[in-house]
Amino acid sequence: MVATATAIYEKGVLRLLTPVSLPDRARVHLRIQVENKMGR
Repeated sequence: MVATATAIYEKGVLRLLTPVSLPDRARVHLRIQVENKMGR
């Protein structure tokens, strides 16, 4: 399965903004791309 999702990083945890269909405790590989927001 390949999916693209948006997430927010808060207090040390990445929280997906949309659900994905995965079984509990499934391991995944992530590619993190930070959005460039006005010079941040």
